[in-house]
Amino acid sequence: MQQLGMLVVAVLLSADTSNGRDWSVAVGKANGEKVIVRCRSSFPQSVVRPQFATLAAITWKYNSPNGMPSDDTKSEMDTLEDGIVSAVESADQAYLAIAVTGGGVREWEFYGRSQEQFSRLAANALARAPAVSTVFQSDPTWSSYGRFAACTK
Repeated sequence: MQQLGMLVVAVLLSADTSNGRDWSVAVGKANGEKVIVRCRSSFPQSVVRPQFATLAAITWKYNSPNGMPSDDTKSEMDTLEDGIVSAVESADQAYLAIAVTGGGVREWEFYGRSQEQFSRLAANALARAPAVSTVFQSDPTWSSYGRFAACTK
């Protein structure tokens, strides 16, 4: 939620369906640094927004001279993301909606059924990550997700 507030999306780059999910990818700038946004374009039919009203924002801060993660850090982030996605999506409890990378931060935004279920299912993956923070809030209208027009097209 911190990263998302300062972003100005400049260019829609592509749609990525390589992992069976539809994603829009955009590049923008925040405070003069490159920022990459991935927005999920479609969700399974089981995702009824009012039933997935818990927003879980996971933040990983990293040091980088150019604001983007190193290859090693990116690989670790991808492993974390894959672990969380596998745990929560296979149980139909939460879905990754947005990932923002840049300015020394990657933030993932998941929409889930409950904070308790998300925390329980994601615990193993989060325990293996370096210091990441998770903030939960109620967002039944998915307003955070809706701030990115590329996500909803």
